[in-house]
Amino acid sequence: MYKKSFILLTLLFTLLLINPLNIKAEELTKPDTKGVITVTGMASENFPPDTAIIILAIETIAKNARDAAINNSRKTDKVIGTMKQLIKPEIGDTIKTSSFILQPVYEYDNAKKRNILTGYSSSNQLTITTKQIKNVGIFLDSAIANGANQIKSLNFQLKKNDEYCKRLLAKATDNAKEQASIIAQTLGVKISGIKQVRGSCGSEQSYPRMYATKSLFTESSEPSTPIESGEIKINATVNADFYVNQHQI
Repeated sequence: MYKKSFILLTLLFTLLLINPLNIKAEELTKPDTKGVITVTGMASENFPPDTAIIILAIETIAKNARDAAINNSRKTDKVIGTMKQLIKPEIGDTIKTSSFILQPVYEYDNAKKRNILTGYSSSNQLTITTKQIKNVGIFLDSAIANGANQIKSLNFQLKKNDEYCKRLLAKATDNAKEQASIIAQTLGVKISGIKQVRGSCGSEQSYPRMYATKSLFTESSEPSTPIESGEIKINATVNADFYVNQHQI
C-alpha cells in the first residue's frame, strides 16, 4: 500500500514539473495574432551635384610597341600638364592615371585566312575629379585639344550623399508614422507598438547632356562645350509594421 502511494505521489509531482514547461512552450509557439498596420513612408529631394568625375583616354597606334608607347607618353604628359593647370587641389580636385594598356593590333587577312600583326596600340586612361561643375566643358575641350581622343565617361556625384540620406530617412519615418496614425484613427484602434521597420535610401540621376560645338573637336577659340549637369534625386523609403490593439476606442 505504501509503495503504491509513493508511486502515485511521484507521478503527480512529475506532472506538476512538466506542465508549466509545456505551457511556456505553447506560448512561445503561439502564432502572433495582434493586429498590424503596414505602411510605406517616402521622402525625396533634388540636389545639385557638387563633384564631377571625368574619365578620358589617350590612345596612340604605331608600327612597333616602342613608338606606340613613346608617342602615347608625350601626348599624355601634355594632357596631364593642361589638366593640372585647370584643377584646384586646394578644393579637392585630383587627377590620376587609372589604367595603362599596351597591346598588339591584328587585322584579318582574307587571302592568308589568319590574323596579321599590323602594329601596336597604347592607351593611357586618366581620371579627373573636380568640384568645378561649371568648368567641366572647359576640361573636356582642353583635354581633347591637347591629345585626348576618347571620353570614357562623365558622371556627377554628391559628396554629402550619406548626410542627405539620413535627413530623408527621418522624413520618410515621420511620413510612415503619420500614415499609420491616420489609418488607426479611422479604424477606431490605437497603435500599441512596432513589429518591424525596414529603411532604404538611393539616388537617381539623368545622364548629363553635352551640347557639342566646334570647339570640342578643334583647337578653335570658340566658347567651351556646354554641359548640363542636371540634379541628383535622392529617394528614401521606410516600410513599417505597427501593432494595434483589437478594441474599439
